[in-house]
Amino acid sequence: MTLSRDLFLAILSMDSYNQGHGKGVDHGASKIGTATFKQDDNSNEAQAAGFYAVAYDTQYGTVISYRGTDNPSIFADEVTGAGDITAGWVTGGGVWQTDQVRFSQEFFQAATGTVGENANVADAILTGHSLGGGLAGVIASLHGQEALVFDNMPFELASDSAQDAANSDTLFGIAVRGYAQDTFYNGGEPWEIDRSKISAKSLNFEILQDLRDLGGQETAVEAYESHSDASRLNFVDRALKLHMMDYLVQFMFAAENSHDDWQSLGREFYEAYFSDEIATSAGSKNLNGAAGEAAKMGRAIAYSALDEGNLIFGDTGIRAMFDDLDELGYVYNSTFDPGRDGLLAANDNQGNRGAIGRAA
Repeated sequence: MTLSRDLFLAILSMDSYNQGHGKGVDHGASKIGTATFKQDDNSNEAQAAGFYAVAYDTQYGTVISYRGTDNPSIFADEVTGAGDITAGWVTGGGVWQTDQVRFSQEFFQAATGTVGENANVADAILTGHSLGGGLAGVIASLHGQEALVFDNMPFELASDSAQDAANSDTLFGIAVRGYAQDTFYNGGEPWEIDRSKISAKSLNFEILQDLRDLGGQETAVEAYESHSDASRLNFVDRALKLHMMDYLVQFMFAAENSHDDWQSLGREFYEAYFSDEIATSAGSKNLNGAAGEAAKMGRAIAYSALDEGNLIFGDTGIRAMFDDLDELGYVYNSTFDPGRDGLLAANDNQGNRGAIGRAA
């Protein structure tokens, strides 16, 4: 089955974490499947602000991927820059006057060749995960661009606030009107917000679902189930595991390829997937990058969903894994086996070797 457009964009959304500074997995590739690296913003100024974005030439046109949180702190980091809590997350609450939003706008215009022009004449697809999905949503809303965002930070309030500021004629508003117009509207009057081409996907119960619900996000979100009894998970696990972009890729792939029998083993799959011990035994230490062992394994498996072009980690890892999981799930569904936890761990280890081993 040919890789879908949405799954392809999900992989490019994940790839923003593995390009530029602070790569989670340093795969060293400038071609991701059929997408070719076009340009990025890896400048010292952007890095200091905690910002990174990358653009690709694809069969669908220019795709811009905004990186999400890589420094969940209020303190600056030497590699990842400013703490994302104060430099990025505030945009989820409606704050648009941040360096990360400004860099998002500037990179969007640089990648689409619209510097010095009205940005709404651009034509690109924006994507991103978490904080990056929020930044993509802000820019897409302001300029009527197509976007597919994943586990996104809320963005509607920030984009509405930016446009309101550019329109403001109040005494206080005049002070920021010029900045808003210069930043987003080429120094002129703002055009209408347009979110008609924005769509979103997430994993049910991932941590930002609560914020989107609380803020009343109007953009519909298609939710995937992890079948891991996710409602039992605590705040930390929902943020550091269920919220991971590579984990969402797994379930998008399974859904698109009619892998269903594994679902009764979803809780055990969750435990095995985030096991550093299994990742290490599968060869994750052969991968360079700043991510933990389980995270490197998960990203390598997610890349193996690619089926043409430059196959960074081959194209068998994720397919073999779900084929094996389906077989195990079928057996379990037919006859309960009290030793299934150990069987699942062994199966997951074996299925993941195909993705990890290619980097050894």
